[in-house]
Amino acid sequence: MTKDMSLNDSQPASGDVAEYDLVIAGAGLAGLSLAYALRQVLPWRIALVESQPEKSSLQTINATAQYDERVLALSAMTVRILKALDIWPALAEQGYPICKIHVSDEGNYGKVRLDADQQGVAADSHADNQHDQPSVGPASFGPPSFGQVMAARILGQVLADKAAELDVDWFRPDEIVATQVHSTSRQLTLKSGAILNTKLLVVADGSDSATSKLLGVQAEVHDYHHVAVIANITTDVEHQGLAVERFTSNGPLALLPMTDNRRSLVWTLPPERAEQVMALRNDEFSVELQQAMGYRNGLIEQVGSRQSYPLKRRLVTRAALPRAVVIGNAAHALHPIAGQGFNLALRDVMELAMQLNQQGVAADIGVPSSVQAYQQQRDGDQYGVANATHALALLFSNSITPLKWARNLGLVAMSHLPSAQQLLVDKAMGVSALSQVVEDWSKAKG
Repeated sequence: MTKDMSLNDSQPASGDVAEYDLVIAGAGLAGLSLAYALRQVLPWRIALVESQPEKSSLQTINATAQYDERVLALSAMTVRILKALDIWPALAEQGYPICKIHVSDEGNYGKVRLDADQQGVAADSHADNQHDQPSVGPASFGPPSFGQVMAARILGQVLADKAAELDVDWFRPDEIVATQVHSTSRQLTLKSGAILNTKLLVVADGSDSATSKLLGVQAEVHDYHHVAVIANITTDVEHQGLAVERFTSNGPLALLPMTDNRRSLVWTLPPERAEQVMALRNDEFSVELQQAMGYRNGLIEQVGSRQSYPLKRRLVTRAALPRAVVIGNAAHALHPIAGQGFNLALRDVMELAMQLNQQGVAADIGVPSSVQAYQQQRDGDQYGVANATHALALLFSNSITPLKWARNLGLVAMSHLPSAQQLLVDKAMGVSALSQVVEDWSKAKG
């Protein structure tokens, strides 16, 4: 069972050193997923260092807040990973499948419509490089789908419940304030005074990673000079699992299907325009949004609370450091245009867990060859997704006439080319070389 080292008498006294095989900085979705995965196969001593108090981000919320809750778009590959980790059974009935995708450009002819049933997608969202292979595992939710839309709160709660059953040490609320690298370990000094030695430090404390700053991790940052306005809405037309991406003169507008016929809105706008719509009354906001999204998806009946945040791309230049690796949002923060943030983070987790497990119980997992092997395996996926998302954001957030023509022609071509549609489907579903890693993980657990 977990031991909360920051809240009981077993906390190491100041000056004493606690020895660990692995320390994870950050107990968000990526950090918890990694701890849970590794505990399935390895008897290592693992510690989690988390700056927030227990359950602070998972407090019970009322019905109104649930209407407004933040959601994640889980690709089919992410669903497969969650199944391989034995997490999916607790989630299977909690999300809503993405059965159809509609991409359009405001005021132009170009449109792409994708139907999971017509694309031959398996009913359990299992996708790999051989689309005609039988799916793995039970079809745990209804129709064929490209993925699932799920409340981040639900996934976080399930992972927290799983973590509570693990034999790991927790340091919370606590944080790493100093670190030194030795020949066989990295020493961590915590704000509480505890000193930890670990073979490997995994940095997973989010996009504003304090640990990354402490380690001097460098990152490439691009400011899109746009703001994402997010809210949940309900219309008088049932969404039936339809995900919408509409490119407007101000920027992309996305709608994701949620439970209870809600839709999750991400509306990308220039800063001045975003400030204007954030200041509107709900009825005024509904009028502006209705005009931007059109009437194909029905009339807006309810709009929840609105939030906004500036859009920037952040990509670390090096995810492998002496006896440390950086994963998840600490390694990459992307434009939300393709909804790939958590999907990419979970693929980081799966690759790292598989590599560590393959090295074996007694291995020195922090040697340069180990951390560099992780970066080499992940570079292609991380840079590929980051660059593709970046290109889409620039192309579809720009009103320059030649670019508008180019994207419209691109959508027209894609609507008539099955091979191009399949490429889009594969990217949306997260199809990659990681497919084999997922299969190997299930075998590794026996």
